[in-house]
Amino acid sequence: MADASVKTMIRIRKRRIGVTQPRPFRLFLLSIVSIFFSLICCSLFAQVPAGLDVNTSKKAGPDSECAIAKNPADSSQLFAVCNTTIPGLFATRSDDGGKTWSYPDSTDKTIADGDKGQGAPACCDPTVAWDSFGNLYVGYLDNYWANFIVLLSTDAGMSFKTLHTFAGSADQPTIVAEDTPAAGAPVAVWVVWNLAGTMHAS
Repeated sequence: MADASVKTMIRIRKRRIGVTQPRPFRLFLLSIVSIFFSLICCSLFAQVPAGLDVNTSKKAGPDSECAIAKNPADSSQLFAVCNTTIPGLFATRSDDGGKTWSYPDSTDKTIADGDKGQGAPACCDPTVAWDSFGNLYVGYLDNYWANFIVLLSTDAGMSFKTLHTFAGSADQPTIVAEDTPAAGAPVAVWVVWNLAGTMHAS
């Protein structure tokens, strides 16, 4: 009797394993269905609008390592900044969601190039962020790779003042602004950078 029970249990287990094993055709069909629904979801929820690329600089010469951010207080406002011929950073802004672009300095389309009200002369590695009040922060390495500079703009990128200077030969800085629940400090601004192989944050 015990042997019969054991044999019966073994048969049942074998049948269950056999039923749950997927067949090649089923796998193929499931793959097709998954791809189909992925394409549908992507088309419904994609955030990138259709259209041609926009040449924001409209100038000769290369730009690189660009950063761009949208104002959370006004989604129509964008600010972009890139490495360009040093000293200086190419900078451009939009008030209509990227349809048209203008420049904080229309003369040379750069900031941080030694002109008054644009920050210390820049080398490279720009980073940009907005806070929820509409303040704009732009960080970069100075022209001598001796300091990490953070600029502040309260007029959506039309003018700047130096907010803080971090001393040291830094590399690849990043700046982030975010709301906080802290009393008396509704917005926090964080910066992180590499200094001689060690990551620093403030």
